[in-house]
Amino acid sequence: MRPMYPARRLVVPEARGEVLEIGVGTGLNLALYDPAAVRRVVGVEPDPHMLRRAREKAAAVRLPVELHEASAERLPFPAEHFDTAVVTWSLCTIPDPAAALAEVRRVLRPGGRLLFIEHTRSKQPGVARVQRWMTPVWARLLGGCHLDRPHHGGALGDQNQRYPANDPGRAAKFTEKLKSDPREFCGHRVSEVVRTDGLKLVFEDGSWVCYRLSGTEPVVRVYSEARSERGLEKLSTAAKKWIFE
Repeated sequence: MRPMYPARRLVVPEARGEVLEIGVGTGLNLALYDPAAVRRVVGVEPDPHMLRRAREKAAAVRLPVELHEASAERLPFPAEHFDTAVVTWSLCTIPDPAAALAEVRRVLRPGGRLLFIEHTRSKQPGVARVQRWMTPVWARLLGGCHLDRPHHGGALGDQNQRYPANDPGRAAKFTEKLKSDPREFCGHRVSEVVRTDGLKLVFEDGSWVCYRLSGTEPVVRVYSEARSERGLEKLSTAAKKWIFE
């Protein structure tokens, strides 16, 4: 996806330590990793023809690269093995994206980061109808890419809320938020509060919001299987707003 290369340049250089790339494809991202911050990149890709082209690119970069022909739904790595996972426009091609994300979680170390870019079904009904109409042919021509995948239904995502450089007090304020024990959250009843490296609020329908502080940036994760697109969007908006109250 060369037209989307600028977006890759914003995300991939954020990777650190031992890196797993899901759907490495032809290796478009390999030149974007920072050799000073990344110890090794391990890429998985089920298509052997794409892997052959990726190996050519791997030989030209200044960091160790391992490439495996493997499925994202069944990663051949032990638990808590990587510091960062990178997924750029690959979830749309994976038959079971929820299983792939569960595997990513399994192999990430505590405090590890998931960096991803993805396209989803449009919120505009007319565009969404065109996407559904095009997907059967589109998927055949472009390696299984689904234009009409929803952005909810078990999907897990990180949203980094960067603090302005002139407002360092917000990091301290957010840290205080992590010490709270809310039973109501923006109109939603909290059924369970879990503390690991941050604060996780679980709601009665099984959806949840998780907060943690990464340096001076709060990272927000929102997950839901039961909520509608509109309901999930409201929960996500509330989750981000809560940081700055």
